[in-house]
Amino acid sequence: MDKDIKRYYKQLQHGGRSLAARIADAFALRLVFAAASYLWFRYNIENQVVVILLTATTTLIFMAALKLWNDISFDRFVQKESDRLLDTVLRERLLLLDEGEFLELCECVCRDLPGFENATLWCMQHSLPIDADDVLAAYRRARRQNAQFLAICSLSGCTQAASALLLRLPIRSEYISPDILLRFARETKEFSVGAQDVNAHIRSRQSVVHERRKQMQAEPFAPGRAKKYLVCALILAAASFITGYALYYRLLAGLCLMLAGTSFTLNQFAPIKAVEQ
Repeated sequence: MDKDIKRYYKQLQHGGRSLAARIADAFALRLVFAAASYLWFRYNIENQVVVILLTATTTLIFMAALKLWNDISFDRFVQKESDRLLDTVLRERLLLLDEGEFLELCECVCRDLPGFENATLWCMQHSLPIDADDVLAAYRRARRQNAQFLAICSLSGCTQAASALLLRLPIRSEYISPDILLRFARETKEFSVGAQDVNAHIRSRQSVVHERRKQMQAEPFAPGRAKKYLVCALILAAASFITGYALYYRLLAGLCLMLAGTSFTLNQFAPIKAVEQ
């Protein structure tokens, strides 16, 4: 597995925690286990050498078992997350289809489903779940065509209000869920999605995250910040003469002056792009 892809899965598995935080957690867990083992053996065995040997052996066994467990859980997580990303990438690909191609896909799905051959199709190629207004629009179109069976296809799910309204319509109405569309599309070579597509999707996400992180790091020293820091320093310096905490105000004023100088220097030699709002 690619190093960047593995880093993405690792960070996602641990709730977005950084590598340093995960290393600290792992070290603390092993240290606590070793200390607990030492105290337990020390309480039951008088020979200090034997206590140390047993503690080291137990800790090594614990570390090996923990490593095995982490590897197994990571493999399971990667498999589960990969399946989810496959559906995500495939769904995005279907959302970008032309209306005619998406309609053709929905018609193929209806022909494949038993009892849906004569249904009037209403295809929703939207990124948001269909709501009650969408159901009403589909129903009006079906009534204009004197249809007695309405089938609504969507790639983004259905709200509770829309689901309840479907049950109350005077004609037979069925909702074809995104899972059915995705399952049928996966079986079609034209819409097949593989591991390379998933990796490209992950890299695009990582590039967006890295760009946002760079912007956040550059924001404190963006153009125009030097003047603001300087004004803040002057206000704090002036306030130090009329308050009882002059030292703290002057320290903060000095900090603002340092930030103003840093911002001015960075923008003189390496201009920083302003963060887009």
